[in-house]
Amino acid sequence: MISKKLDIKDNFIIILFATLPIAIIIGNFFINFYLLCIFLIFIFNALKTKSFNWLKNKNFIILSIFYLYICLNSFFNYFINPSFGYDGILRSLFFLKFIILFPAIPFLLDKKEILEKIFKFWLFLIVIIIIDIFFEKYTGSNLLGFKSLDGTRITSFFYDENVVGAFLFGFGFITTIFFFQNKLTEKYKIILNSILVLVFFSILLTGERSA
Repeated sequence: MISKKLDIKDNFIIILFATLPIAIIIGNFFINFYLLCIFLIFIFNALKTKSFNWLKNKNFIILSIFYLYICLNSFFNYFINPSFGYDGILRSLFFLKFIILFPAIPFLLDKKEILEKIFKFWLFLIVIIIIDIFFEKYTGSNLLGFKSLDGTRITSFFYDENVVGAFLFGFGFITTIFFFQNKLTEKYKIILNSILVLVFFSILLTGERSA
């Protein structure tokens, strides 16, 4: 990982990626907005620095072929069954934002300082969500007063979606493992291990079997 001085662009990238979990909690509109921002920043910087090696990456090429396949498939389905409308075509075209994430993430997060700041904020959010899950378990509502619609599952800040377990699984383990890669004192090792154990038990409390 390259260590460089952070500039305004770097700070914006930190804010964008650090608050990405919050966008996921809020809903699809914000997720798509964030993905669009990442896409635009990546393309702008790639053009500015004339860095296009990612186009030759085998994994990106495979994903691009898959993207073309699902787009062509959607077009053929529309012409065969026009009654389906344009929804399938639009969903396939917008899938490009996920393809671009593959080269965009390593391209934009190329400094250790950027990653550390992002993961520190993620760790803070994870602790808040763990507290919220236990709070909802024993009070029936989360810290903001949200209650699960069916009353049998813990939804935390997601309100009407049973995905907080999957959210913790995705962000909790990758965040704690990131810090375990660094040289840590015994104190911080104990703290991180405690958070990791709490992530596991919090997922169990949510009742999400898949997570």
